[in-house]
Amino acid sequence: MALCKSEAPVADACININGIGAHGIPVVSECTTMNLPVITALVAVAAAIELSPVDDARIKFYALEQDLWRNVTNIRWVNGVGKLGDFKLARAFLSWADHIKSISTLSSFQQKSWLWNKAWEHMHQINNEYEMFEKKMQILFSNVIKQSHERVFINYDLTNATRQLDELLEHGDKLLYDLAVENENEDCERSVFRAKLIYDIYSTVALTELKGYAVTQVSWMLFRMEGRGNFSQEITESRKRYSLRAARAATEANRAISASRKEIQMCDPSKHIEGTTYEQVTRLLQGYVENEVDMNESGTCSDNCPGYTSAYRYGCYMDQFCAQQKSCYGTIRDCRFVESHMTVCTSSRSSNRLYEWIQYDGGRRLGEAGSCSKDTNRVYSWYRGFYHCSYCLCLCDDDTYSHRYFSLRAATSDVHTNKVVTGIRLVKHDRVFHLQVYEGNLLARGVVEPVGWVPVDKFDPSDFGVYKGQDYHKLTFESRTIDLNKMNAGESRLLTGIRFRVIINHLHFEIHTTPFNYTTGLLLPNMSRWEPSWRSSHNLALHAPDIPTRSPSKLHVDSNDDQYVEFTHSDFDADAAQSTVPFIDVQPVLPSKGAGLATGAGVLHRGAAGSGGLLALRLLMYEYARHVRADPPSEPFQEHEDIDQVDTGDYVDPLDDIFMLVD
Repeated sequence: MALCKSEAPVADACININGIGAHGIPVVSECTTMNLPVITALVAVAAAIELSPVDDARIKFYALEQDLWRNVTNIRWVNGVGKLGDFKLARAFLSWADHIKSISTLSSFQQKSWLWNKAWEHMHQINNEYEMFEKKMQILFSNVIKQSHERVFINYDLTNATRQLDELLEHGDKLLYDLAVENENEDCERSVFRAKLIYDIYSTVALTELKGYAVTQVSWMLFRMEGRGNFSQEITESRKRYSLRAARAATEANRAISASRKEIQMCDPSKHIEGTTYEQVTRLLQGYVENEVDMNESGTCSDNCPGYTSAYRYGCYMDQFCAQQKSCYGTIRDCRFVESHMTVCTSSRSSNRLYEWIQYDGGRRLGEAGSCSKDTNRVYSWYRGFYHCSYCLCLCDDDTYSHRYFSLRAATSDVHTNKVVTGIRLVKHDRVFHLQVYEGNLLARGVVEPVGWVPVDKFDPSDFGVYKGQDYHKLTFESRTIDLNKMNAGESRLLTGIRFRVIINHLHFEIHTTPFNYTTGLLLPNMSRWEPSWRSSHNLALHAPDIPTRSPSKLHVDSNDDQYVEFTHSDFDADAAQSTVPFIDVQPVLPSKGAGLATGAGVLHRGAAGSGGLLALRLLMYEYARHVRADPPSEPFQEHEDIDQVDTGDYVDPLDDIFMLVD
C-alpha cells in the first residue's frame, strides 16, 4: 500500500496489516510501523464499512480521485514509459464504474409530482451522458492495449446537467421525501415499504449525482493531462460543492427514513374473494336448531332449552325437521329458546352453512334477508302431555367437516445457503392453515435478491405419524384463542423463520432470527434462535360480529400488542351464527419486488364495529436509516510535490490501493 511508505517518525505504532481486503477490512499478517495519520485513515475505512452501497461507493471514489490527482499532477507519471497515464486513469475509472453497476436503484417510480418528474428527467440525461463517457473511456483503454497512438478527445463535462439537478433539489430534498411518505396508510394495498422506498429514491438520486461528479472530476484530470490548463481550483471547488450537496441529501433521507413506518401490513382489497384474499375457519361454533326431545337419551321434553349447555343428538323423533337438515354429530352447546314456530331456509349440502336464514312467526329474523335456493321448512314445537317439546337455538361444535387446524411446523428460510425471510403469508391446504415464507439471498450491504416462496410442508391431521400438539393445533370450544402479538429482533438480527406454538391453550406466533454482517451480507446460522415470548393477556372482544366481507366500511387495525382474540360464531341476528369469525387474511405480506430486509413479524386483527374482522400477518422491516451517511472526504486534494526533482517512482496505483476495497 502507498500509505505504508510514510517514514514520518511522529506517533509511530506497530500494527499487523497486509493491505486492505475484501469490503475494506484490514488484513492482518505482519508487523509494520505506521504513523498516527495512517492509523486514523485505517480506522476511517473500518468505520465506513456500515455505509449504504452508494455512500460506500462515494467514499471509495473520494479515495480514488485523491490518488489519481496526485498522479495526474506528477509529470513523470503522465509522460512516463509509453506515456500511459491516460490509460491508467481510464483503467481506474472503469474498475470503479464496474463496481457501482451492482448498486440497486429504481428503474421507475410512479409519483404525481412535478419535482420528481423533473428530477427524473435530469437524472436520465446524466445517466445517458455517463454511459457515453464510459464508452469513450473503454475506447481509450482498448486503443492503448492495441498500441495505437490515436488519442481520444474527451469533452464530456456534465457540470451543467449535474448542476441543474443540484439546483432543483437544493431546497427540494425535503419535499421529495415528504412526497414519498404521503398517503402512507394506503401503501398496504401495494405492499410498499415506505422506508425502503425512500432509501431506494435516495440511492437512485445519490448514485446519479455521484456519476455526474465522477465524470466531471475525471474530465478535469484528462484536460490537465492534455495540457489544457491547471484545473486545480476547478477540481477542488467541484469536490467542495458536491460533498455539501451529498451531505444535505443524506441528512434529509435519513430523517425521512427514520420517520416512516417500519411495518408492512395488508389493507382490505377492493373485492373480497374467498381462496384468494381470505379463508375461513369453518363449523367451529355454528347456529343449530334442534328439538329438546332429540338431545337427551330418554327422549323426553321435561327440561327446557337453557338446560342443554352441553349435549348431543341422540335421535330424530318421528323424522320431523331433524330429518330435513344437516345433523350435528359433535357437541351441542348453549341452547336457548326463542319462539315455538319458525320458517327455516336450509343451505345446500355442499355449503359450510346449515341455514341461510331463520324467520320466526313473531317477526324476528336471523340471517340476511333474501330468497331461498332450497325449499323452506316450516318448523313447529309441540306438546306431549303437559310438556312442551321446544325447538331450541343452539351452537354446534362438529369437527367432521370442519376446517379448524393450524400447522405447528416451522416455516424457515435456508440459512445455510444465506437466505432470509422477506415475505410471509397464511395459506390453507385442505383443512389445515399453514404459515409460509418468501425467501431471498442476502447480499452485501443490505441487498436482497428475491428467490421465491418456500414450499409448505403439507399434511392432513389423519395422516400416519402426524400428531396433535406436535404437528398441528385443533381449535375447540376450550382452545380457540390466538394471540395478537409482534416480535422484533432489532438491528443486528434478521428474520429467518416463523411458526405457531401452543402456550396454555393460546395459539402463539413466534419468530426465528439469525445474526448477520451487514457489510459482507453473511448470516451466522450457528447463532440462529427462536425468540422467547409469552402469551397475550388482554382480550379483544368482538361485539355482535357480522361476517367481515359484509362490512360497509374498510377494516382497519384495531388490536394492540399483548391482546388476544377468540374464534367465535358470527352474530345470531346478522348471520344466524353460521360463520366462524374472524376470517383469515391470506394476502401475501411482501415488500415490492420481494427485496426488503425484515427483522420481525406478528399477527394483528383488522376490524370495525359490528364486524368479526380478519386475522392478518404483519412484517417488521429493517432500519435502513443507520446506513445513510454522506461522510466528507478524509483530506483535501494534494498535488505531487517533487515535479522538478528526480523521479522517485513514488506513484500510487489506484488499482492496488483502492480497488482492493471494491468487491
